[in-house]
Amino acid sequence: MDTTDAKPLEFLNIRHSRPGFSFNFEADTELQRAINAHFSTLLFSELAATNAAYPDLTQYDAVLVFGGAMFVHETHKYPWLLDEMKFIEAVLRADIPLVGICLGGQLLAHVLGARVYKLDQPEFGYQALTLTPEGRQSSIFEGFASTFTAFEWHYEGFDIPHGAVKLAESSFWPNQAYAYGANVFGLQFHLEFSYDHLAYMLTNDKSEVPHETVAARSIHETLDDRSSARSVALSMRQLILNMSRLAALRHQERMK
Repeated sequence: MDTTDAKPLEFLNIRHSRPGFSFNFEADTELQRAINAHFSTLLFSELAATNAAYPDLTQYDAVLVFGGAMFVHETHKYPWLLDEMKFIEAVLRADIPLVGICLGGQLLAHVLGARVYKLDQPEFGYQALTLTPEGRQSSIFEGFASTFTAFEWHYEGFDIPHGAVKLAESSFWPNQAYAYGANVFGLQFHLEFSYDHLAYMLTNDKSEVPHETVAARSIHETLDDRSSARSVALSMRQLILNMSRLAALRHQERMK
């Protein structure tokens, strides 16, 4: 589908930062270029900020919820998580294409009634993921190889929600991606980290890196692996393209 005929497409990104962590996705030109190639408007929203205004969903054609250092059940520490879950419910009711990444995928799974819980073996570093037969047919993974490289950084995981379909798995954690209907997707892994973004985080957020295990690579090994970083960047471009195709269909419905 040529999405240029469907413009303007409006894209909403929800991010989760915390005090002392200053990197922002607006500075990541690689991600910006991928999004701007298919969407006319891009808004980054910090729902975790005090008194943050919730975006008006009537103007957006796709929503991407990023990861974060907090956990789904830490609502006592981060009470805004409860509001964000309500926001995700509103996106679902509006039938807007939605992709949740890491924390975003976990929040979505929780909203859909699935368990989110601490893993015995956290994943960290570049890992090979394999698409299930359903994943190979999924619109969100169109153009992906059956096995592709993604970046992992998670201590918790989700069960596949009731009514959802598993799309991808890894050797260390079976539930890497799911689809809930035609427009809603939860991912446990990351594709949005450019090499510079990741290098910043691994320099400034070392306390959040799991100890090296069979499922957790070392920081040194990770930063040396520029080939995987390039592969992940290409996959992110494809993911954004696939989101734009879903958004174009939604935009056409909205303009009727």
